[in-house]
Amino acid sequence: LAQACEMAEECGVSEETECCRMLQEFHDIGYIIWIDTPSTRQLVALDVQWMMDQMNALMCHRSSTEKQRRSRSQRRLWSELAKGRLSPRMLPEVWPELTDDERHGMLAYMMRFGLLCPLAEQRWQGEDQP
Repeated sequence: LAQACEMAEECGVSEETECCRMLQEFHDIGYIIWIDTPSTRQLVALDVQWMMDQMNALMCHRSSTEKQRRSRSQRRLWSELAKGRLSPRMLPEVWPELTDDERHGMLAYMMRFGLLCPLAEQRWQGEDQP
């Protein structure tokens, strides 16, 4: 969000509220992906295909199998991922090019879109990680 607001400022949009209104308009017409909720607002996807590629890296069996082959650790966690159970410890291997904040933003978007959900035992413990 901070980078998007910087870009907007270069174009003459200096107030954060104006920037957010502009981002919402661009999201509404499908030009970008940005949802203004506490868990998703910091991640602005100016390239919709990038967002789809990141989701694909986690959801695609072929992609995760390839990453598992290259991985030298976390064998049990890769097996769990193949069964549909994602450990937060896997995120750096699934999305090595993303920062921790970007990874959590991606998870929040995927939960928002109904692609992931927290496990029952995590909800009981008050965790919101899938």
